[in-house]
Amino acid sequence: MIACCSFSQDSYPRQLVAGSDTIVAITRAQMRQCVQLRYALDACDSDRAVLDTELGAYQRVSHEQDSIYVQQQEEMRGYDAEVVLLNDQLRLKEQERQIDLKIAKRKRTNSILGGVMTGVGTLAAGFLTGWITHK
Repeated sequence: MIACCSFSQDSYPRQLVAGSDTIVAITRAQMRQCVQLRYALDACDSDRAVLDTELGAYQRVSHEQDSIYVQQQEEMRGYDAEVVLLNDQLRLKEQERQIDLKIAKRKRTNSILGGVMTGVGTLAAGFLTGWITHK
């Protein structure tokens, strides 16, 4: 780091004025340092270009993944709505089945009662006919 300092015991870098022009005079070692710094700066610029390209690719992939995520969320909302609809339909079908079972039970009960009443009526008619005939 000391090599990068602008202090020099030889009073370099030195500002020289030649007519209306100003010149900065530096030593060879300082020139080498400037060249090395320039190479390092160029390397950083090259690295930055690569990193910018990679960042752009990452941002595109990230955007695509975000789009896919949004689509999947929309699909999930559609599936959730379909599940709610199917559950409602299932609940209605179960209610219809319970009503049909009650109706079938009433019909069975009414058929049994009708049959018993018909049997009792026929038996009573037979008794009455038999009783009237034997009198």
